[in-house]
Amino acid sequence: FCARDHIGIKPFLYYYKNGLFVFSSEIKGLLAHGIPRVIDPVGLNSFFRFSYIEGPETIFKDVYKLPQGHYLTLENNVLRIEKYWEISPSSAPRSFEETKKAIRETFDRSVKRQLVSDKPLGIFLGGGIDSTAILGAMSKYVSQPIKTFSVRFDTDIQEKKFNEDSLLARETSKRYGTDHHELSVSGKDVREHFETIVYHMDDLVSNNSVIAPFLLSQSAKKYVDVVLGGDGGDEIFGGYERYYIYNRIEQFQKIPRELRNNAFMRFVASVFGLREQYRKINAPSGLDMFWKFRVQDEDLLRSCLRKEFADPHSVKERIAKKHFSSHFSSYATSMMQIDATMWLVDESLTKTDRLTMAWGLEERVPLLDREMIELAFSIPSSFKIGKRYQGKRIFKESVKDYLPSFVYTKPKTGWFAPASKWLRADLREFAEEILSDGYVRGTEEYIDLKEARNILNDHINGRQYALNIIWSLMTFQVWYRHFMKEL
Repeated sequence: FCARDHIGIKPFLYYYKNGLFVFSSEIKGLLAHGIPRVIDPVGLNSFFRFSYIEGPETIFKDVYKLPQGHYLTLENNVLRIEKYWEISPSSAPRSFEETKKAIRETFDRSVKRQLVSDKPLGIFLGGGIDSTAILGAMSKYVSQPIKTFSVRFDTDIQEKKFNEDSLLARETSKRYGTDHHELSVSGKDVREHFETIVYHMDDLVSNNSVIAPFLLSQSAKKYVDVVLGGDGGDEIFGGYERYYIYNRIEQFQKIPRELRNNAFMRFVASVFGLREQYRKINAPSGLDMFWKFRVQDEDLLRSCLRKEFADPHSVKERIAKKHFSSHFSSYATSMMQIDATMWLVDESLTKTDRLTMAWGLEERVPLLDREMIELAFSIPSSFKIGKRYQGKRIFKESVKDYLPSFVYTKPKTGWFAPASKWLRADLREFAEEILSDGYVRGTEEYIDLKEARNILNDHINGRQYALNIIWSLMTFQVWYRHFMKEL
């Protein structure tokens, strides 16, 4: 009997074939038992579409992730997987004020539970609502100064854009009197640690900001063994701008199709440079809408992937079957549920676990407490989504007294690493080396390296922005060198 937690905070991988059953929290643990290293086309197609591999598949054939909220039994050579929990639509007929009170009480209980530890404990502090609110709740239960950790980027280009988060965290730490530690990260750090990070990530996950949590975890481990983090708040309470856009699209699509999707409207969109936005708002189904918002540029992928791995249709069919059979009260709620069971699990939480545990640091996530998730998905999206850059409306109101005014009034912005700038400077030669013919033998079966280098050059010279695809190609090259050649 084996089981995985309700939302996939911790990884669980297994292999079962020809009477051999092996399980581990890492693929490296399975490979140590000599299982075949055969790349799964489904997994690789998924990786290049999403920059991660949607479970239960992994990059290797016959190696699977046990889905979150499931348990596994093996008896008489029969392996069974059963679901014990899932995010499901529900309704709790409460007023806005009653819901605010329920959120606050549930949130405080969750944070208090996560503070139980016989080891030193701190928090990863950003400039947003989630980690700031967790710090506020922690301060009610912890008497000594709380150790807080944040990261800034060493860049002289658009410094405010890339370091606003760390500046706000610094001010918040002063407000709460924390023992604050700030780490500076540069493009040279990426070059030094890129291959090590890919090795620790284990399964294929590509994210151009991973250098920050990786080195921040190393720094935090010098002082604490456990940290709290704000993962999950945007997915369960509607923090991303795209949820606002989904709501707007749903309203727009109530207009009869012949009035909103015609030659005149297409002409107007073209004149005002809104062709791509017009295409998205007329997406005919929830699946197509998701695909247009969340998947990498198919034309670029087709140019650099071999034919067998430039096939989006098999991936799309799997996504449709797995994620678009449930019905929620709104597009936004549906997309939050999909993000919470797909991207959050297979990208965000995987990344968090790998990068912290690389240094023996445990991260806990109060906002993903089971009680918290169930409450969040009983709340109508109209309570969550406000103005365009003001998501998480009801959560924000419920923790208002934990938030300094400069956090409470700040519009929602993303957290960015200057990776695109790094590719044009500190990482240029490094990227060219990784995508060269001589870096590793064997990947030419999967990708056209000459075309990959053309994409890199177009990005460097400003002809076409392709950061995420370039990062995925680099990640695959490094992963292949470590896991198909050296391990």
